[in-house]
Amino acid sequence: MTLVAPETPELSTPIAPAVAEGAVALPPATQQAWLNALGQEWGKITWPTRWQLLNQLLVVLVVVALFSTLVWAIDQALRWVLLYVAPVT
Repeated sequence: MTLVAPETPELSTPIAPAVAEGAVALPPATQQAWLNALGQEWGKITWPTRWQLLNQLLVVLVVVALFSTLVWAIDQALRWVLLYVAPVT
């Protein structure tokens, strides 16, 4: 028994560059309007102050340190249990 690859039809048009399916290129005037709207929305963003940013960073670092310590402690407790209380032979 011989396996033969199915024939593929020849393409009559050249392959277009890869674009997301359904994507439509916007005309330059629409692109400019979109960029203007983006700039307006960007101006509405309330950015945190340096003080708020540093406080939030400190909270994240403390929480990460606490959870890391908790995970380490649980790991050490389980290690102790497996080594001394219920050793695996």
